[in-house]
Amino acid sequence: MKILVISLTYNNNSPQSIRIKNLVNEWIKYHNVTVLLLGEKDSITNNDNLIIHELKCSSLTSKMVRLNSNKNLNKNTRKPSIKNKILRFLKKLILLFSFPDFFVIEQRKIKNKLNSLSKNQYEKVIVSASPFSLMSLSKFIAVNYVDSNFIYDVGDPFFSNFQNSSIRNFMAKKYEKKYLPFIDKIVVPSNEMKNSYINFFNVMPEKLKVIQQGIPNIFINKKLEPKKQINHAKVNLIYAGIFYKNLREPFELFKTINNLNGTANLDIYGVNNIYFIVKSNFINYFPNITQEILFEKYRLADIIVFIDNKEGIHIPGKFYELLSLNRPILFIYYNEKMSTYQIAKNYNHVITVQNNEKEIEMGIETIISNYNRLTNNSNFENLSWSQLAINYFR
Repeated sequence: MKILVISLTYNNNSPQSIRIKNLVNEWIKYHNVTVLLLGEKDSITNNDNLIIHELKCSSLTSKMVRLNSNKNLNKNTRKPSIKNKILRFLKKLILLFSFPDFFVIEQRKIKNKLNSLSKNQYEKVIVSASPFSLMSLSKFIAVNYVDSNFIYDVGDPFFSNFQNSSIRNFMAKKYEKKYLPFIDKIVVPSNEMKNSYINFFNVMPEKLKVIQQGIPNIFINKKLEPKKQINHAKVNLIYAGIFYKNLREPFELFKTINNLNGTANLDIYGVNNIYFIVKSNFINYFPNITQEILFEKYRLADIIVFIDNKEGIHIPGKFYELLSLNRPILFIYYNEKMSTYQIAKNYNHVITVQNNEKEIEMGIETIISNYNRLTNNSNFENLSWSQLAINYFR
């Protein structure tokens, strides 16, 4: 089968890009896959069953990508410089006139490339909803790829996204409603997102398919043996992922670690903002690391920490990864109605606590006193990327 994947941010490390890359790596074992992405130059790379068409993005898009990824411009920084304030204002101004995102200025270039690729007669055309502006290609694809099955793969929701203002949310709903009719199949990572499309957009259930955020093969193939004992005088906790102000905050956890006064140590990988960095002898901050190294860090840890979102229908990508590991999980939540909480509470190795200092401390004590009984005997092979890639087209 010939598959065309349009994923402009294919080469970055966002959850959606990682998702698409993992699926492509499995598909090329059985199919011929072409990927269209934006990069620094116009090029074509041909490697066995994978062809990558890289389109050179405009200088404005390139600057906006750098501006958008500049952690110092994040609105949560405590003391932004005057320069960062100006850059932040310019960023907001550009975004205001480039709904839904600044990638819209690349539309003509993308359409020209899609025109030239249409002669290849792909059975499947998959658009990755990162950025959201790619959805506006729906009508163009429906007209120019008539014999192709057109799939729209959504990671984070656009409508009802936690970062949306009320005006942007209103515009997002109108935007999605306009282009959804041209799509043959919508792939979403959770039942909550599926229900959102049914309830808010009247999409027929058979037009929707749930493909969860998968688990890396190393997590499936190299199963962790349960730890037989831990050092009660120095318990090692690990958290990997980013934080969001007012949505996923670690400060109650930080208070708890500091109050334990050296009997617990917390290692954090991938911290995204200085707003979430506190001075402490018991909390260590590290940059992002590869899945292989992270797996080894999990193996050495005593307790894995997961902080759930306060609201929204998005299930964080790392959720299933952590569930698959044979380590006790301290699951910190705000809201029992969240789907992640409803799933997590059913697992023997997960201790759920509310996001407050007292409960977190009690949760850590519960894990320490019941450590050898908090084992994970569940099988997660159905969530491996290899299995999800097969289910994708079923």
